[in-house]
Amino acid sequence: MSDFDHPRIVATILTCNRREKTISCLQSLSEVKSPPFRIVIWDNGSTDGSPEAIREQFPDVVVHEHPTNLGAGAGRNRCVQIAITTFDPDFFLFLDNDMVVSPDFLEALVRPFADEKDLGITGAKSRFYREPELIWDAGGSRIRYWAGDTAPVGFR
Repeated sequence: MSDFDHPRIVATILTCNRREKTISCLQSLSEVKSPPFRIVIWDNGSTDGSPEAIREQFPDVVVHEHPTNLGAGAGRNRCVQIAITTFDPDFFLFLDNDMVVSPDFLEALVRPFADEKDLGITGAKSRFYREPELIWDAGGSRIRYWAGDTAPVGFR
């Protein structure tokens, strides 16, 4: 890993015909000033002009247009491959394109790695967009195998 004070961080985001949500996500990411990071978008065959709008409004974002929808798993894996080849990151930030972040979230996610050498992953609380005082997810899920369902930790 590079010097912790200057880690290479890449955010990977998938989109498919969600131009406005993706633009909103990128606008919130543009408010994050520390630590510095790069963004790679994998477009899964959009027909709504998403790639063009992203390139126009966020010229530093790497956008890959795939002609068809590979699905979430394959799209994420391909996005990671591009991020590795292009930026050789120390950290990956996996975001969904409908997320809006606070300006200090990334620093809080990366900080624990400075002290915990065996740490492999951190996570953030997710809040409802229209009711931000309510938690959507606080990391992890309660799994009821016998019922075949899960409940996010901290929901509501």
